[in-house]
Amino acid sequence: MYVIGDEAEYRVGGGLISVLRDPIVKAMAAQKEFEEHDEREDEEYRQREAEETHTQDMLEKLEQDTASEVAGKEELTNPQVITRETEAAKA
Repeated sequence: MYVIGDEAEYRVGGGLISVLRDPIVKAMAAQKEFEEHDEREDEEYRQREAEETHTQDMLEKLEQDTASEVAGKEELTNPQVITRETEAAKA
């Protein structure tokens, strides 16, 4: 089946080819629209994934920083550490 050409070529034979051509041309146009829509969805998905990865990285960094701060505070409140520092200061 021919899809290209001018309308005069499609009127040959009583216009049957023209009638058959129109749905094919419409389907081809719809296919292009669907592909463009899919590309937009894929781009949005990649952006969401990048944002989620960034957020997860930031949460992990905050958890590590918080754990480090807590460990530092535990050292300061540990009686053994305080005793050693006090003894070192007295000497």
